[in-house]
Amino acid sequence: MRQPASQWVNCLAIAFGGLALLLPQINPYFTYTFPHFLVLGGILAFLWPERGWRGGLWLAVPGLILGITNLAVGRELSDLADTAIVVVEAVIAGGVTGWLGSRYSPRRLHFGGLR
Repeated sequence: MRQPASQWVNCLAIAFGGLALLLPQINPYFTYTFPHFLVLGGILAFLWPERGWRGGLWLAVPGLILGITNLAVGRELSDLADTAIVVVEAVIAGGVTGWLGSRYSPRRLHFGGLR
């Protein structure tokens, strides 16, 4: 039986969430963040299926920190609404593909007779 994923997987999910937010700034071809969260949530859940949909929550942490920072700096309300949309995108996209990736991950299968 596999050991549960350690806490560094959560840190990796937070780094992936930050990467998904930075990709539109790096290259103009990556303008939408929703597909980034879809792909990265699926990758995390495929590699660590025991995390499942909760990987989407960890992907949303950088967006949430961005929203708190915008609120503390005193940005306009429209900036806060845009940040809230990004956080909701991360939770939904990361959660759905996290659930699907963990459901169909080959690491979830038990291969007890192959040893």
